[in-house]
Amino acid sequence: MKQEYIDYMMDRLRDLIGIDSTTGDYAEIQAYLMEKCASYGLTCQPFHKGGFIAPVGGEGHPLVVTVHGDDIGLMVHRVLEEGTLQVHNIGGLRPYGAEHANVRVKTRDGRIYTGTMRRKYPSLHIMPTDDYINKGTNYDELVCFLDENVHSREETLALGIRPGDIIAIEPNYVETPSGYIKTRFLDDKAAVAVLLTYLHALHTEGRTPGRKFTAHFSMYEEIGHGGCTGIPEDTEEFLSMDVGCVGPGQQSDEHKVTIIALDSRFPYHYYATTELCRVAERAGVPYALDVHLPRYGSDSDCALTSGHDIINTGFGPAVMSTHGYERTHIDSLIATFDLLNAYVG
Repeated sequence: MKQEYIDYMMDRLRDLIGIDSTTGDYAEIQAYLMEKCASYGLTCQPFHKGGFIAPVGGEGHPLVVTVHGDDIGLMVHRVLEEGTLQVHNIGGLRPYGAEHANVRVKTRDGRIYTGTMRRKYPSLHIMPTDDYINKGTNYDELVCFLDENVHSREETLALGIRPGDIIAIEPNYVETPSGYIKTRFLDDKAAVAVLLTYLHALHTEGRTPGRKFTAHFSMYEEIGHGGCTGIPEDTEEFLSMDVGCVGPGQQSDEHKVTIIALDSRFPYHYYATTELCRVAERAGVPYALDVHLPRYGSDSDCALTSGHDIINTGFGPAVMSTHGYERTHIDSLIATFDLLNAYVG
């Protein structure tokens, strides 16, 4: 991968991480992505619900590559008597993954308030029982403390905050001298940055993809219906560029691209997955073939269950602590780009 493309990819990743895009709150990130696609000479076709496709060109064996721009997050469930906010998760955010997070509460009239997710008893020194100390965090115990001088439900409501308001989590983006990237929402903004860079490279080089290629930008993957919409009728293969999961018992490696063989819903197309491995080997791309259980899923699953006759495949950068404070290495993003480039042509 050329250094100029690495630099471009990292610039796009920083931009993307800096845009709040909790599922449902897609307007800003969609505008950003459509502007980038337009700069590559592509015509975008938006979906009514949010998301869009951008046909790229090429001939034969139509391939759709999907990435998702939405992030996991929270929503105001109710305003409590002491002025704090009880919350509900949007997507697969576990309570322990939200504890101590700095957040932005977004009202429907455009106001933004900052706050922090904490337990109702926010200090060890004042917790009433050892039993409470030893409990795992759950959403009954976790509340949002606003950075406002409020002490009652009425005072918080007067700020314009209501049930249903979105709570976006601060990503805390960090790059280390050794090449690691630590932040929330590498799932799936790392893959989005890779796809944008591939489209940029095609445009810069005046190159046509080696097969009929459509870029698909989903805004609802984290709640399970992103890949149901906007798939061209002639699509043969639907490839989800999504994260590989690093952890005990997994083969995924932060210095490689992960090719997904099976998730919690379906095996990925056996023969196409085999071909992905062969392409990676021929191109010298470091990869790991992995199985993600028990809770992993992608927009390829959604495309299958919505009735499309497609080949389902998936690969992407390997990420540690998915749906928490995540980490990957720039090597994994480069390997993901190189595999996409080699596979599509």
